[in-house]
Amino acid sequence: MISGCKNISNELSEVEKNEIIKEVRSVVEEGIIAANNHDPDAMMKVHWHSDDYLAVVNGTIVKGWETVNEIVSNGHSNPRNQSFTIEQQEVDIRILNNLTAFVIAEGKFINVPTKDSTTTERFALTMLVEKIDGTWKKTITHESWLSADLFTE
Repeated sequence: MISGCKNISNELSEVEKNEIIKEVRSVVEEGIIAANNHDPDAMMKVHWHSDDYLAVVNGTIVKGWETVNEIVSNGHSNPRNQSFTIEQQEVDIRILNNLTAFVIAEGKFINVPTKDSTTTERFALTMLVEKIDGTWKKTITHESWLSADLFTE
């Protein structure tokens, strides 16, 4: 449990919990679809448009939607990066309260360009997703690429 967060998910009905999970899963899936379409505008639409948005990008902590948007746009506009796709394999959503959920996901980046060819890389994602002004937004994201040496089918 995140320190300082009161877990009121036990106070929610199963119907309410299932609706939150459905809505949060939709945000995660929307981001994956946008990434597979190499559409940075659609990708960033599901992120909190704020100077307080936090992301870990390529091992670096980045603060602010504008900065992350620039990194994402530059990465996806590079023709070399147009070949990869994302296959999401597992998503676990934990409801912290009616406005906050924690997401852990894993999957594969397929056809990732390397110096001489392409490869498949496993990844893990963690996200804090919050309902802001009636819309679920990723407010903190962390992406980790796992070593190809650890890849198992």
